[in-house]
Amino acid sequence: MGILDPPPVTAVTFRAQRARELRTVGKPVLSGAADPDPTVTLGSANAASSITNSQYTDYATTPGVFRMRGGTIGTGTHGGFTMAKVTAPTDPPALSTPFGAEFAVTGTQCEIRVSPFGTSMSYRVWVDGRVIPGAKLAGARLSSVTGNAGYLLLLDWSGTAAPFGKRVVRIELSGAAFGGVVAARENRVSAPAESQKLIRSAWVGDSFLEGTNADTIFSGIAYTASALLGWDEICLAAQGGTGYLNASAVGGRGTFRSRVADVIAQDPHHVVVAGGYNDIGVYTAEQTGAEAALYFQALRAGCPTAKIWAVGPWSLFGPTGATQLAFGAQIRTAVEAVNGTYVDMYTNPWITGTGSVASPPSPLNGNAGIYVTSGGDPHPSPAGHQFYGYEFASAIAAQLTP
Repeated sequence: MGILDPPPVTAVTFRAQRARELRTVGKPVLSGAADPDPTVTLGSANAASSITNSQYTDYATTPGVFRMRGGTIGTGTHGGFTMAKVTAPTDPPALSTPFGAEFAVTGTQCEIRVSPFGTSMSYRVWVDGRVIPGAKLAGARLSSVTGNAGYLLLLDWSGTAAPFGKRVVRIELSGAAFGGVVAARENRVSAPAESQKLIRSAWVGDSFLEGTNADTIFSGIAYTASALLGWDEICLAAQGGTGYLNASAVGGRGTFRSRVADVIAQDPHHVVVAGGYNDIGVYTAEQTGAEAALYFQALRAGCPTAKIWAVGPWSLFGPTGATQLAFGAQIRTAVEAVNGTYVDMYTNPWITGTGSVASPPSPLNGNAGIYVTSGGDPHPSPAGHQFYGYEFASAIAAQLTP
């Protein structure tokens, strides 16, 4: 390498840069000038394109143009168009599995076709590796919509000094399907360049990872931690009410082992397993430990090179109870038997004190009054999801080798 050559970009420095971009919501400066943020506007149901001389690049006929993230992608008809969504891991009944679509586009405008499944959807927009700020935590937007209608999401850079510059755009969706991109005929929609190997993570768990009470799923535990760690692709295999042995009473949901094949199919670099809470009171710690051993053996057989991380059942108040400690000890033994890593959130407890956001002690005797929603709803508050995400990222990063 000559003395005037730039320093090499390694996978580690690239991931660190991506994490810094999201944390600071700052944009890297390219070619000496900062590209302005686009305005992001969701059109009306089934409205026509607002772009003059436009043409549609759809996923159904040109899937190679789009880099899809988040799981196994299938297609179906939504809003009169063939649309893409995650088909594995199986969608939780109450929340479609979130996913992303990434593409490159030239020009000053483009529209992204989406179709919601119900009466609301959440979405997040990235441009050139950074989140475009939105109304919600972590740049997400939440919209009331008409189920199975088609919508065009307009991204507008009008006024930029480089009207024909190329940008890489990513749309992340929850509760909606992706159809394709509308742009002017003189502009080009193409596959994004891939300069670094994506770091894929799978998150297996219950309603905590599913995002219950999070501002949106994109400010939930898995998405917060992954952004901080620089993990680019997230496969969310979380279903509320489930555990190692406990299958939720809600139809379509199953135990962690019922999802292992879907996780293996994603070929993840990291698998984070957070559960056992829903097994407490139904099964013993020993029974849960025996099933956890079988689960991690199956996971390791299918993901021989992945880093596997696991925590014990969620501890909602401090100090941690004997039951959580007993279940956690069993899970530790099971994951370490397959050369995985146990993340201890008990010894130096993540959650401390009593009370909740709904009923905080005065004065506060710990952080439960900030991060636990209520005594009747022990899920994290919106701030609690961010807190857990940071704690996961900190604990995992401390054990990653450079």
